[in-house]
Amino acid sequence: MNLHLMLLLVAASLALLAPLGCGGSPSADPPADEEDSGVDPDVAEPEAQPEAEPGAEPEAEPEAEPEAEPSGPRVETRLGPVIGVVEDGGRSFKGIPFAAPPVGELRWRPPQPAEPWQAPLQATQFGNSCRQPVALGGALTGDEDCLVLNVWSSDPAPEGAPVMVWMHGGGFALGAGSEPLYHGDHLAQDGAVVVTINYRLGPFGFLAHEALEAEDDRAVGNYGLLDQIAALQWVRDNIAAFGGDPGNVTIFGESAGAVSACLHLVTPASRGLFHRAIIESGPCVREGRSNVAQAMADGARLAGIVGCEGAPDAAACLRAADRDALMRALPIKQGVIFGEGVLWTPLAAGSLYPAAVGEAIEAGEVADVPVIIGHNRDEGTLFVALMREVFDEARYEEVIREAYGDGAEAVLARYPASDFSSPNRALAEVAGDDLFVCGTRRTARALSSAGLPVWTYHFTREVRFSLFPDLGAFHSAEIMFIFQNSLYGTALKEEERPLSALMRRYWTRLAEGGDPNGGEDLRWPGFEVDEERFMGLDLEVGVGQRLKAEICDFWDALPR
Repeated sequence: MNLHLMLLLVAASLALLAPLGCGGSPSADPPADEEDSGVDPDVAEPEAQPEAEPGAEPEAEPEAEPEAEPSGPRVETRLGPVIGVVEDGGRSFKGIPFAAPPVGELRWRPPQPAEPWQAPLQATQFGNSCRQPVALGGALTGDEDCLVLNVWSSDPAPEGAPVMVWMHGGGFALGAGSEPLYHGDHLAQDGAVVVTINYRLGPFGFLAHEALEAEDDRAVGNYGLLDQIAALQWVRDNIAAFGGDPGNVTIFGESAGAVSACLHLVTPASRGLFHRAIIESGPCVREGRSNVAQAMADGARLAGIVGCEGAPDAAACLRAADRDALMRALPIKQGVIFGEGVLWTPLAAGSLYPAAVGEAIEAGEVADVPVIIGHNRDEGTLFVALMREVFDEARYEEVIREAYGDGAEAVLARYPASDFSSPNRALAEVAGDDLFVCGTRRTARALSSAGLPVWTYHFTREVRFSLFPDLGAFHSAEIMFIFQNSLYGTALKEEERPLSALMRRYWTRLAEGGDPNGGEDLRWPGFEVDEERFMGLDLEVGVGQRLKAEICDFWDALPR
C-alpha cells in the first residue's frame, strides 16, 4: 500500500464528513455551484423620489457624515494595514491575502505577490476556500481566488512569541485553513501566534502537463506546495508585527498537512522558513508522486477532456478553460485501494523537490529541525467505515490482492479475516498498520538516523460521534485535543480536558524551545533507533517502546 492509498483515504473521509462540520467551506464562500446572477444581493434598489414642484428651490444636499474610524486591533503588514477583531479573549485577523489570486494568466504558475493596499483591510471575515468538491463526485464550492491566511494571537499582542503554522489535511483535494476545527484561539492563549493557511487543491494545485513543464519544471505538479512556501515567506516578512518571532516558526499539520510538513523538511526552497515540525498521521518516507509518466498521462487526459490536448498553445488553452470543467474532468478515486480516478498530490520531479522524502533523508538532504511525529491507534477504521461497503472474506482477499500484488499472499497470511471481528475490521487494521503505525516508525527511524531530534506518539483516546460511534481512536481524532475545538460536532468531555491541555503544552513547548518537555509533566523521551521509545497519549499517559516492532519488520520487508 502506498502514499496514494493514504491520500485517497483522507480525501474520502473529509469529503463525506463535510456536512458534519469538517471539510466544509468557510462562510465567505458562495453556496455550492451558485449561479452568478450579475446582481449584488447586498445592494438595494434606490427608492423612487417625488418630482420637485415647478420653480421650487432644490433641497440642499445633507452634509455627509465623516466615516467612522475602523475599530479593532490594527497591524501594519508589508502590503498594507489590517484591522482584526478581539474575540474569545484574543486577537484574530482573517482572510489576509499572502499572494495574488492565481486566476487567468496566473493559473498554474508559482504564486505571485499580492497587490498592496492603502486603506485598512478589514480582516474580520474568512476568505474563500480553494475550489473543491463538497463531496466526491458531487457539487463544487470555493473559488480559485483563495490564497489567504488567518492569524490568532493573545490580546494584547505578545512580543517574540513562537509561531505555529497549520497546514490542513484533505488529501490535497479538500479543506481550508478557516475550518472551525482549526481556529487557533486556544493555542494563542497558550502563548503561540497561530497561522492557518489555504493552498491550491486538486488539479489547480497539482496538475502535471508537458506544456506547463516546458514553462517551469520547478513548479509543475507542485503549485499547491509553492503556495505553502509563499505563505511561510509571508510569515517571515510580517509575523513580527503580530507579536510572533519569525526566527521561531513551527510547521504542523495532519494527514495531507502532515505530508506537506514532511515535504518541506526535504524541499530546499523551504529551508530557513521554519525551525520545528509536527507531523500528525502523515508518515511519508515513501512520499512523492514519483511516477512522472503517470502524472503526465493524467494531465494529458484532463487536457483532452477539456479540449486542449493538441492545441497550438496547450498551456494557454488550459488557462482559458472553465474552472469547473477542469475540476470535474478527472474524478477523484473513490475506492480505498481500487477503482478508477486520480489522486492530486505533489510530484517528486523537477527542481523543487527532485527526490522522494525517504531518498532525500537518506542522502542527508533534510532540514536540521526537531520533530514530533505520531499516529492514532485506529487510523484505518474511519476510512473503511466511509466506504459504506460490507466486505465478505472473498471481497477482502480481492482488495488485498489488488493493493499488494506480489506481496498480497504474505499480507493475507499475516492478517487473515478470521482473526478479526469482520473482514472490514481486518482491512482497517491492514491500512492502519501499513500506512500509519509502521509508516511513522519508518519515518522516525530515518529522521533519527539523519541526526534530527525526534519524539513519537501513539494516540489511543477513543472518540465517539453519532454517525460512526465505534471507530476508536480514529484518523483525525487527535486534532480536537490540539486545538480544543469540536470535531464532527463532538466537543471534548470534561474528563478529556486535562489530556488536551497536556498535549497543547507538549506541542507549544516544542514550538517555543525545540523540546516538548518541561514543568511537572511526564518526561517524553526522544525516539532512538535502538530503543524506539514513544509517548502513549490517553487519559493516562505513559512511555512505551518498540510499538508493533515485529509487525513493522514484516511491512518493511514486504515486496512493493
